[in-house]
Amino acid sequence: VGAALQLKGFDVAVVEAGKLKGREQEWNISRKEMDELVKLGILTPEEVETVITTEFPGCRSGFKNKEVTPTKGGYFDNGIGYECFTPNVLNLGVSPTKLLDIVKQRFVSLGGTVMENTPIKGVVVSDAIGAALDLSSSTDDEDENIVTSRLVLDCMGNASPISQQARWGMKPDGVCAVVGSCASGFDKETNTVGDIIYTNTEIQDKRDGGEGQLQYFWEAFPVGIRPGVEGKEAGTSDTKTTYLFTYMDATPERPSLQTLMSDYWRLLPEYQPSIA
Repeated sequence: VGAALQLKGFDVAVVEAGKLKGREQEWNISRKEMDELVKLGILTPEEVETVITTEFPGCRSGFKNKEVTPTKGGYFDNGIGYECFTPNVLNLGVSPTKLLDIVKQRFVSLGGTVMENTPIKGVVVSDAIGAALDLSSSTDDEDENIVTSRLVLDCMGNASPISQQARWGMKPDGVCAVVGSCASGFDKETNTVGDIIYTNTEIQDKRDGGEGQLQYFWEAFPVGIRPGVEGKEAGTSDTKTTYLFTYMDATPERPSLQTLMSDYWRLLPEYQPSIA
């Protein structure tokens, strides 16, 4: 966003409490979304290819009561459920480290300012000047560092103090809880497509423990395969990222992330039979 605004002629500063860098683990995206960065002038087509580390045909989606694949028809036909294939959806794995490094360099070359290791102490909104960000390193007036802006984009996530203040202390109505891992040891021959919005279990009944009922979903993405790249052909990688997630309200009685992680390890061999 900063680079796109800078290209439009605005003066933009990115303020980061630590170092501005991407995570090591791949980030999954569709090529159509990457092409939008090219249209905006943030990346070149050649740079897009540089940051892509994994590519596969697409992802499976399904609502089933056990792990049987492929299936034909729906639940009333086979007693299991329904699945389909979604081509070209989240089928690219990009390196956040490489991507952010390229965009950061372009942003700076366009005149953008990156302020690393600079925590924000507070934001004051004024009708006269817009917003003022307190970036002071201490309470000493000599170290005062105030940056003013017409627009502040809060990128600190759900735990952001700004978001919490905007909600007036109210907790969210619901949450999407996610656990998972990136690991090796999966069957290479079947590690060629991904999964999105995929369930292979019935509703998990945890009412005896007072935690309610949950519907678990899976996501999975192969890592390290890409057509046309020597040594990265489909069927050569045993590394996969898998996520287990569910939606629930935010009452304290709902299962903890520790409970979800225990269920993840318990159900993973059923979901991925090659590691059973």
